[in-house]
Amino acid sequence: MAHSSFASFISIRTTTRAPVEENRINLEISMANRGDEAAYNLQAEIVFEKETYFTARTAQLDPDQTISFTRSIEMPPSKRGEYPLVVVAHYTDANQYPFSALSCITVSNKSDAPPSDLFGNMDAVSLSTTGRVVLTVNNKGEKDLSTSIRLFAPGELKIITPRKQVSIPAGSQKKISFDTENFSALGGSTYQIYAVAEYETEGVHHTGIIPGSIAVTESRDIAGIHRTVVLTILILCTLIFAAAQYIKRK
Repeated sequence: MAHSSFASFISIRTTTRAPVEENRINLEISMANRGDEAAYNLQAEIVFEKETYFTARTAQLDPDQTISFTRSIEMPPSKRGEYPLVVVAHYTDANQYPFSALSCITVSNKSDAPPSDLFGNMDAVSLSTTGRVVLTVNNKGEKDLSTSIRLFAPGELKIITPRKQVSIPAGSQKKISFDTENFSALGGSTYQIYAVAEYETEGVHHTGIIPGSIAVTESRDIAGIHRTVVLTILILCTLIFAAAQYIKRK
């Protein structure tokens, strides 16, 4: 996720490796600040299966600096195949305003799974207060698939229903929408999001990752009222005042 404030901005880029050895995932996480403003209180949150893990916190990451974390976590008993692993970089700016940035990869359990029959794309999204993420998922296989699709977004954005169960017939596509609200995102920021589709066939777990982004625009509301309405009211008030002054002079 990159955000800007005047001429300065923070841009955190995360790289993750997750080799599996003897039923343990040996995570190697690198975070680089590609902006021109320092990031503070940097910490990685790792989400895998039903567990969440945290790394130690780094007080400050200056521009063009990189920090690395290592963490070993246990691979839970599960079917062979590919599973999603999400890394969330939490940090603040100099004013202690919190931000987060996502990255997502797959982890191979026991052996690599055959290629997934699901693929898709996400429409470009921009919002100020509310919006809708639209995902198009294609099933190129010869069998109908029942898939669980979860939309991952930074904490600054709220996904109303983040997980949906969807049936996609063979050789077809389906559109899935996720209503989204701006919780604490600043205007001018762009946030990376990921849709993760999981399904199982013949004892193999499959994972498809579809990246996207949400651009947050400046709000057009004034005290909760759309700017156009406010301007219309001001124009009407001005015309009424002018008419009243004209009638008074007559």
